[in-house]
Amino acid sequence: MRIKSTVLFLVVYIFAINTLVRVICTDPEEEWSLVRQMGFTGFKINRVQKFEDEETQTYNTIIEAPKGTKMDLHDSKTDIHYNILRNTSEWRQLSIGDDQSSALYEAKITMEASERLLLWISLTYGPQSLDIDFSPFVRSVEQNDFKFNDCQFQVERMDGPGWTKYKIIVRGCVCRRSFSASVGKQTSSGFEETAGVSALYFFPFHLYEGSNKDQTSSIFINRTALAQDGVKIQSLKFLIIRDPDNFSDLLTQSIFGCLLT
Repeated sequence: MRIKSTVLFLVVYIFAINTLVRVICTDPEEEWSLVRQMGFTGFKINRVQKFEDEETQTYNTIIEAPKGTKMDLHDSKTDIHYNILRNTSEWRQLSIGDDQSSALYEAKITMEASERLLLWISLTYGPQSLDIDFSPFVRSVEQNDFKFNDCQFQVERMDGPGWTKYKIIVRGCVCRRSFSASVGKQTSSGFEETAGVSALYFFPFHLYEGSNKDQTSSIFINRTALAQDGVKIQSLKFLIIRDPDNFSDLLTQSIFGCLLT
């Protein structure tokens, strides 16, 4: 009898959670304000090539991105752990798009031939970012097909007394979705982070509707709790994480980020 009661409780609990998730993620559209309309990320990976010799391995990536996109070259970091990363990255603009708002870039990473912990490409433009990781273990020397380029997303927002909700709809993209955050307070020595995506302040959801359908993610922000603890959100970012489709892919991961707040 106890087993039956436990099973019944679990069924009711799961049903309640699923219902709550759908209510939060699919509230009537008129209650939401559109922050970003459905569209591509603005980053497009065109080609990755790998060049090797006895001393070095080089990864050359051609990317379309908004004009003014920056690459982290690690040259301004003072931490000694970044010394090995200096003078390993190159970033240059090749041309400007017909719309004058986008450009074609070349990103180049060069490291020792024996290195297995490769440097990643980290790009930023305004509230958007793209991180690209490479694999040193594959035999391929070139990759031209990137499913990341098919990803589209839309951002909506809803505000209430003491809370804010964001809803993100992802389209045409088989991916993992996540949130990252930095919460803390301002001190005399600068911003001090005390939490990430903590359950004290955030309640994230990710619905999976099938690979051929739009995917919905939502996050609830408890601003009352933030105020009571005397902390603020330094950043809250939605992430689209695209893993490789084949073992021969040179890219091990593409992570697109969009700052929500």
